[in-house]
Amino acid sequence: MDKGLYLCLNRSMSEKNDYFDYVSQVLGVKSILNDLQASDTKKTPLLIAVEGYLAYDDSEKDLLIKIISALKIEQKNIQVTDLSEVNQYQAEFFVYFTDNQNLINSTEDNLVQTYSPKYLLKNPDYKKNAWNDLQKVIAHFKQYN
Repeated sequence: MDKGLYLCLNRSMSEKNDYFDYVSQVLGVKSILNDLQASDTKKTPLLIAVEGYLAYDDSEKDLLIKIISALKIEQKNIQVTDLSEVNQYQAEFFVYFTDNQNLINSTEDNLVQTYSPKYLLKNPDYKKNAWNDLQKVIAHFKQYN
C-alpha cells in the first residue's frame, strides 16, 4: 500500500481533508485522478447504442447485424452496446437505435437516431427511413475505408 494513502486512512477526518487539500492544491493530484477516471471510459470511433439490446432475441440481433454490415464500416471501428450503457463510452460518432423516436433530443452533427431493429421487425415500412438516417453515418466513415 502507498505510504501516503496509508497515512491518510489512519488520520482523523479534518487531518484527511487537510491532506487531500495539500495533495490536490500543492501536488496537483486532481488532474491525475481526472485522467485516471477518463481512462476508464472506453473509446470507439462509432458507438451503436440499441434500446433494449440486452433483451434482444435472435431475429432482432440478426437484423442488427445485417444493418451494421450494410454500413460497410470495419468492425474494429464499431462498438455495440445497450442504450443504458452509453455513458461508459466516448465516441466520434453515435448511432442510437430506439423504439421511440422522441427518446433522444439532440441536434449534434455526430449523432443519428433511427428506428431499432426490434421496431423495424414490427413495422417494416420504416426500413427505408432507417436506411436514409444511416446514410449520414456512411458518409462520415468513408474516410476510414
